[in-house]
Amino acid sequence: MIDLFLKNRSTRFERVNHLFNKIDKVLFMHKTVQRIAVCSQQHRQLIDTLLQDDKFHEIGYYKVPGLDTDILNSSLHRLTGKQQEHIANIILNDYLVDAGVSKLRKLKLLRIFRRLTHTYNKTLEWFHAKFYSSSTVEEIEENPGLRTRYFVPKTFDKVIVCLPGTFALDEESLLKQFHLLKTKLNASNAMFVADTMLSISRRINEELFLKSYLELLRDEQLPKLGITAYKEVLRLLILYSSDPTLVETDIKPLWDSHPHQDLRACLILILLHFVGNHNNSDDIDKAIWQILEQAAEDDYLIIVQSLFAFHQEHRRRRLPRSKRGTSCWPLTRWKNLSNPLYEEFVNRIQLKVLDHPTSLNARSWAWENIEYEHCDINEVFDKAQKLCIQFDETGNKLWEQAFNKIILLYRENRISSINTLIDFVKKVASLREDIDLQENAIDCRHDLPAYRRLDTILGILINSLESFNNEKQLALRAFAPIIIQLDKTLASYAGEILMKTAQNKEDMENQIKFLQENLPENFFEDLLMDLSDLLRYESTDYFISKMDIDEKLAFAEWFINEKNRPLFVYDFLTEYVFNHKDVNRQQCQQIIRSWRQSENLRLKQKSMSYCVPWDKNTPIDDKDNDSFMFDYDIFA
Repeated sequence: MIDLFLKNRSTRFERVNHLFNKIDKVLFMHKTVQRIAVCSQQHRQLIDTLLQDDKFHEIGYYKVPGLDTDILNSSLHRLTGKQQEHIANIILNDYLVDAGVSKLRKLKLLRIFRRLTHTYNKTLEWFHAKFYSSSTVEEIEENPGLRTRYFVPKTFDKVIVCLPGTFALDEESLLKQFHLLKTKLNASNAMFVADTMLSISRRINEELFLKSYLELLRDEQLPKLGITAYKEVLRLLILYSSDPTLVETDIKPLWDSHPHQDLRACLILILLHFVGNHNNSDDIDKAIWQILEQAAEDDYLIIVQSLFAFHQEHRRRRLPRSKRGTSCWPLTRWKNLSNPLYEEFVNRIQLKVLDHPTSLNARSWAWENIEYEHCDINEVFDKAQKLCIQFDETGNKLWEQAFNKIILLYRENRISSINTLIDFVKKVASLREDIDLQENAIDCRHDLPAYRRLDTILGILINSLESFNNEKQLALRAFAPIIIQLDKTLASYAGEILMKTAQNKEDMENQIKFLQENLPENFFEDLLMDLSDLLRYESTDYFISKMDIDEKLAFAEWFINEKNRPLFVYDFLTEYVFNHKDVNRQQCQQIIRSWRQSENLRLKQKSMSYCVPWDKNTPIDDKDNDSFMFDYDIFA
C-alpha cells in the first residue's frame, strides 16, 4: 500500500511528509520511504533525529542499523559526514555485536565501511583499540563465550582484520595496515589477508610494497604459521614475474630446501609465470628448466599435474584476483596462443613425465593429458608401442591409455599410414605365444593377458571407427585379412570391420564372400549370424542407416532372393522392418511364407514361431484380404 501511495513521482516528497507527520513516524522504516527521504534535502533533519541515538532499530524480527542496508549500499554519498559517523557507531558498537543479527547480514554490512570516507579515522581507531590490541585478542581467545558491546565476535576475525586495508588511505597508512596484517596472519585468515595485501599493493609504490612483502616472505616466522598461510603469501610472487632475480633469491632456494609437498606444488605454479620472460638471463632460464625437470619426476602427484594445461584449466585453487581465470594460467595461455614456448615445454617436461621413475599414477596422468598435438610424434608412438607389448605391472596399467593416444594420432593424421597400425598389431600378436609360456597360468589361475590384450586392442580400434573419416575407415579394411591370417578365432573382429565399412549391399556381399572363402563352413555360418546384428549399426555414415523403409525391405529381399542369405537378414527384418507402420505388408507376408516353406530347418523353425506385431484393426490392401484372413493366427 505504501509503494502504491508513493508511486506518483511528482507528489512523493509531500506524501512522505504526510506519512511521517500525519500517520506514524515508524513508517520511516519502510525501504521506499527511506530511499525518498535520503534523496530529499528537506528530510535531512529527520534522518539526523533517527540516527542520533546511535542505536539500531527493530521492526519485528528485522534489525536495521539506522537505515536499511540496501539504502546504505546505494546512497552513502548522499549522507553528511555527521550522519556517516552515526551509521559507523551503530554498526561497530551495536549491530555487529548483537547475537540476534545473522552472520550474513553482518558480513554484508561490513562492505559499506570502505565507502564511509568521513569515518575512516574514527573507524581505524576503533579497530586498533578493539581488535588489534593484543590484550583484546587474548581476552577473546581465553573467553570464547565472552560477547560484550566492545568485542566483535571471533567468527568475523578473519574478515574484520582485513577491512582497514581496503580503505582509500594514503600510502603511509596503507603500509601501516600491511604491517599490521603481517602480525595477524594465520591459517584461518590467510586467504583474506593475501587478497587484502594484493589490494594494498595496487595503491602504493611498487618498490615500497615489494620491499615490505619480501621481508614477510623471508621472515623465519612465516613457515611457523602453517602451510596454508605460507602458500597464500607465496602466491603473491606471481605479481612480480617480470623480475627474474626473484627466481635466484627466493624461488630456487626454497625449492632446493625441499619444503612440504604442497609448497612445492605452489612453487611450480608460480615458477611457470617466470618461464619465457625476456628479462631472464641464461642462468635464470637454466635454473627454471632445471626445477621444472625435477618437478616432472616428483613423487607428489599434484606437482606433476600442475605441469599440464588440463589441470590448470580445471583446478579451483585460489589465485590473486588479478590472476584468476583460466586464461591467466601460463600453460593455458601458451596453448591458446600457439606459443612456440608451449611446444618446447611439452617436449621437455611433459614427455619426461611419461617415464616417471617411481609413480605409475603420474605416468597414467601424463598419458591421459599430454598435449600430443605439440609433442614429438615419433617419440610418443615409440613409448606407446613399448607399453603395449610390456606384460608387467607397468604395462598392464598404462598400455590402454597409450594405445588410445595412438588411435588419436592416426585419426588426426599425425600417423598417416594404416600400415603403421598394422605393423604394430602384428608385433603384439607375434609375442602372444612367448608371453603365454612366460607369464600366463601363474598360480594356477590360467590367466591369458597376452591374448586378452590383442582382443582389447582390436575392440578399441573398432569402437573408434565412427570417429574416423570415410577414407580412413576404408583403409582399415586392410586389417581384416591380417587378423584372419594371424588367428581365425579373431575373425569376428575382421567381420565387424568389414561390415561397418561396407558402402552398399554389393560391397557387403563381397566382404561376406571373403569371410566365407577364408573360414571353415560351420564357423562361418555362426559368425554370419553374429554379424547380422551389425545391420542395425546406427552410425550416421553407415549406408543402411540412410535408407527409408522401402529401401531396407528391398535390401533384405536382395540378400534373400539373390544371395540366398535369409538368416543373415532375419533379425533385421523382424525387429526393424516388419513392425514399421509404413512397410509394405504384402511383401512382408510373402517373405514369411517363403521362410515357412524353406528347406533350411533353422529358418523354418524361427519363422513358424514368429508373429508380426501388427494391429488387428489396421487394414491391408483389399486384393490380399483372403490370404491375410487365412494366415490371421500367425500374423495377429
